[in-house]
Amino acid sequence: MRDFTQVDFAVLKARALPREYLLTLALTPEQIAQRYKIEFAQIVDEPLVDNFAAVSFAGSNLYFELYTGCSVGKGTTCVCVRGGEDDGIDARIAYQLFMSEFKPVMREVLWISDDL
Repeated sequence: MRDFTQVDFAVLKARALPREYLLTLALTPEQIAQRYKIEFAQIVDEPLVDNFAAVSFAGSNLYFELYTGCSVGKGTTCVCVRGGEDDGIDARIAYQLFMSEFKPVMREVLWISDDL
Protein backbone atom coordinates (compact mmCIF):
# COMPACT_ATOMS: atom_id res chain seq x y z
CA MET A 1 0.00 0.00 0.00
CA ARG A 2 1.33 3.44 -0.86
CA ASP A 3 1.80 6.17 1.73
CA PHE A 4 -1.32 7.59 3.27
CA THR A 5 -2.28 10.31 5.71
CA GLN A 6 -4.65 9.65 8.58
CA VAL A 7 -7.44 12.15 9.16
CA ASP A 8 -9.09 12.88 12.50
CA PHE A 9 -12.81 12.07 12.90
CA ALA A 10 -13.80 15.61 14.00
CA VAL A 11 -11.85 17.26 11.16
CA LEU A 12 -13.42 15.03 8.51
CA LYS A 13 -16.92 15.36 9.95
CA ALA A 14 -16.61 19.17 10.04
CA ARG A 15 -15.76 19.30 6.33
CA ALA A 16 -19.26 17.99 5.47
CA LEU A 17 -18.08 16.23 2.29
CA PRO A 18 -20.33 13.94 0.23
CA ARG A 19 -20.26 10.36 1.55
CA GLU A 20 -20.91 6.89 0.08
CA TYR A 21 -21.03 3.54 1.85
CA LEU A 22 -18.79 1.20 -0.19
CA LEU A 23 -18.45 -2.14 1.57
CA THR A 24 -18.21 -4.12 4.79
CA LEU A 25 -15.10 -6.07 5.71
CA ALA A 26 -14.90 -9.18 7.89
CA LEU A 27 -11.95 -7.62 9.72
CA THR A 28 -11.71 -6.05 13.16
CA PRO A 29 -9.98 -2.73 13.81
CA GLU A 30 -7.18 -4.70 15.47
CA GLN A 31 -6.65 -6.80 12.33
CA ILE A 32 -6.71 -3.71 10.12
CA ALA A 33 -4.31 -1.84 12.42
CA GLN A 34 -1.85 -4.74 12.39
CA ARG A 35 -2.04 -5.34 8.62
CA TYR A 36 -2.04 -1.74 7.38
CA LYS A 37 -0.49 0.20 10.30
CA ILE A 38 -3.62 2.33 10.67
CA GLU A 39 -4.50 3.74 14.08
CA PHE A 40 -8.13 3.66 15.22
CA ALA A 41 -9.61 6.09 17.73
CA GLN A 42 -12.51 5.36 20.03
CA ILE A 43 -15.43 7.70 19.41
CA VAL A 44 -17.69 8.29 22.40
CA ASP A 45 -20.09 10.98 21.17
CA GLU A 46 -21.39 9.31 17.99
CA PRO A 47 -24.19 6.77 18.45
CA LEU A 48 -23.34 4.68 15.35
CA VAL A 49 -19.53 4.75 15.55
CA ASP A 50 -17.35 2.97 18.14
CA ASN A 51 -13.90 2.88 16.54
CA PHE A 52 -12.85 5.10 13.66
CA ALA A 53 -9.96 5.64 11.27
CA ALA A 54 -9.77 7.60 8.02
CA VAL A 55 -7.02 7.68 5.43
CA SER A 56 -6.28 9.65 2.30
CA PHE A 57 -3.74 8.67 -0.34
CA ALA A 58 -1.40 11.19 -1.96
CA GLY A 59 -2.84 12.61 -5.16
CA SER A 60 -6.42 11.70 -4.24
CA ASN A 61 -9.27 13.91 -3.03
CA LEU A 62 -10.98 10.91 -1.41
CA TYR A 63 -10.99 9.96 2.27
CA PHE A 64 -11.68 6.35 3.25
CA GLU A 65 -13.47 5.93 6.56
CA LEU A 66 -13.13 2.63 8.38
CA TYR A 67 -15.32 2.23 11.42
CA THR A 68 -17.13 -0.17 13.70
CA GLY A 69 -20.48 0.27 15.34
CA CYS A 70 -22.49 -0.02 12.14
CA SER A 71 -25.39 -2.40 12.08
CA VAL A 72 -23.61 -5.41 10.56
CA GLY A 73 -22.22 -6.76 13.80
CA LYS A 74 -19.10 -7.66 15.72
CA GLY A 75 -15.92 -8.55 13.91
CA THR A 76 -16.70 -6.32 10.96
CA THR A 77 -15.63 -2.90 9.75
CA CYS A 78 -17.66 -0.58 7.52
CA VAL A 79 -15.88 1.32 4.75
CA CYS A 80 -17.20 4.62 3.42
CA VAL A 81 -15.65 7.20 1.15
CA ARG A 82 -15.88 10.98 1.51
CA GLY A 83 -14.78 13.68 -0.87
CA GLY A 84 -15.01 13.77 -4.60
CA GLU A 85 -15.64 16.61 -6.96
CA ASP A 86 -18.41 19.21 -6.70
CA ASP A 87 -20.82 16.86 -8.47
CA GLY A 88 -20.32 14.06 -5.92
CA ILE A 89 -18.36 10.86 -5.56
CA ASP A 90 -17.83 8.30 -8.29
CA ALA A 91 -18.33 5.21 -6.12
CA ARG A 92 -16.82 2.88 -8.71
CA ILE A 93 -13.56 4.83 -8.86
CA ALA A 94 -13.47 5.02 -5.05
CA TYR A 95 -14.07 1.26 -4.78
CA GLN A 96 -11.32 0.52 -7.32
CA LEU A 97 -8.87 2.74 -5.42
CA PHE A 98 -9.77 1.13 -2.10
CA MET A 99 -9.40 -2.40 -3.46
CA SER A 100 -6.11 -1.64 -5.25
CA GLU A 101 -4.56 -0.10 -2.13
CA PHE A 102 -5.94 -2.32 0.64
CA LYS A 103 -6.11 -5.55 -1.36
CA PRO A 104 -8.50 -7.46 0.91
CA VAL A 105 -9.05 -11.09 -0.05
CA MET A 106 -12.56 -11.76 -1.32
CA ARG A 107 -13.62 -13.79 1.72
CA GLU A 108 -12.95 -10.65 3.81
CA VAL A 109 -15.49 -8.64 1.80
CA LEU A 110 -18.91 -9.36 3.31
CA TRP A 111 -20.98 -6.82 1.45
CA ILE A 112 -20.52 -4.44 -1.49
CA SER A 113 -22.79 -1.49 -2.27
CA ASP A 114 -25.40 -2.04 -4.97
CA ASP A 115 -24.20 1.23 -6.53
CA LEU A 116 -20.96 -0.43 -7.71
